[in-house]
Amino acid sequence: MKALLFLFFIGAAFSVTAQDYTDSIQRARHEHDSLFVADILNKEEAAHFKGFCYFPVDSAYRVMATFQKKKGKKFAMPMTRERLKTVYYRAYGTLTFTIRDTVCVLIVYENLDLKHKKEFRNYLFMPFRDGTTNVTSYGGGRFMDIEKSKSDQWIIDFNSAYHPYCAYSERYSCPIPPAENVIGPAIMAGECYEGHD
Repeated sequence: MKALLFLFFIGAAFSVTAQDYTDSIQRARHEHDSLFVADILNKEEAAHFKGFCYFPVDSAYRVMATFQKKKGKKFAMPMTRERLKTVYYRAYGTLTFTIRDTVCVLIVYENLDLKHKKEFRNYLFMPFRDGTTNVTSYGGGRFMDIEKSKSDQWIIDFNSAYHPYCAYSERYSCPIPPAENVIGPAIMAGECYEGHD
C-alpha cells in the first residue's frame, strides 16, 4: 500500500536543521518513487509514467495541530469506482491548525480493516481537498497518514501529502475525501499534478 511508502515522512523532529529536513524529505521521495514504479504500476503503466511532480519542500507546511477525539459511526467512504470488497472507516477525531492565518479543521479516520495490523495501528487516514485540488494537484484530492500522539498536539507535515493510486492508474479504486475534509487554503506541499497521460 502507498500508505506504507509514506510513513517514513512522519517521524522527522522539529529540531533538525532546515537543510537536514529538506534532505530527509528528498531522500524519502526518491525511495518512494522507486518503490512505486516497481510495486504499484504494471509494465505498460511504468513505460508511460512521466515521473512524480512535487511541490518544493517547505517547512511552513509542517504545522502543529490540536487534536480533539470525536469517534463516529462506521461508514463506507465513497470510492472512485466499485470494489469487490467494501472498505469501512469511522471518524476518529479532528485536527485544528492554522495555515497562512486561516484556521482549518480536518477529520482523521480509522480504516477498520487496517486498525489491528501492527504497521498501521498507530496511524490514521486523512484524505483532503484544498485550494490546489484540480488545479495543481489531483482532482480527487490527496491523502496523508497521521501518526497518533499521546498529547492533544499532533504534527501535520503536508510535505508528505500524496496522491492516491488512481491518479496514476485506472486499475485502482480510491477513497474520495468527504465534503467535511475540504479546506480553502492552497496547500502547496507534497505531491502536485501535471497530468499523466
